[in-house]
Amino acid sequence: GSTDETVSIVKDYQAQLPNLSVYVSKRGISRQRNYGAKKAQYDNIVFLDADMRVSKNTLRKIGKHFRQNNTFTAVPLLIPYDGKWVDVPLAAIGYLFFMMVQRKHPILSGMCIVTTKQVHERIGGFHERVAVAEDIDYGFRAHRSGAKYHILFNIVVKGSARRFDRSGRLKVATTWAKWYKQTVKSGPLVDSDQYDFEFGKF
Repeated sequence: GSTDETVSIVKDYQAQLPNLSVYVSKRGISRQRNYGAKKAQYDNIVFLDADMRVSKNTLRKIGKHFRQNNTFTAVPLLIPYDGKWVDVPLAAIGYLFFMMVQRKHPILSGMCIVTTKQVHERIGGFHERVAVAEDIDYGFRAHRSGAKYHILFNIVVKGSARRFDRSGRLKVATTWAKWYKQTVKSGPLVDSDQYDFEFGKF
């Protein structure tokens, strides 16, 4: 459902990646992630947003770290590739908070979620009626199911800072904090009328 020729661009890499499979589904990030997980051929799953960049050895590192482990969720070290100097201390503050809450309400970021098909299927995948913070809800349910949570500081995945530049870093941070608090208190955020948040326009 995207309008940026994603499918045709990805298919251009078919010759370089002979094992590449391209699937198309209806719009909706949770629906698309669930569809991708259903089609996945291997035990480990990495959910990535479209504007993320990984190094050549990222998947190898993940596989080595979680060898023989099929009940986990993980978030790598996420930093912007086009941000400002202030993004470094902001990321440090964010990960400090991740560590503070990891025992009871660990945080996953939809920018890059690492898990397994077993965990994904056990919790029923992403909640497709959730309006926002579907990644937070997913992480909470995985944790309650017994999946062990990891922060992978040795694995760096880079993302775009366009949303922060357009919406403002303080606004984005406070919005995410509010969603986290509401999900802890009330469960998944399913009322789309309450949340004025742009998707896919950055």
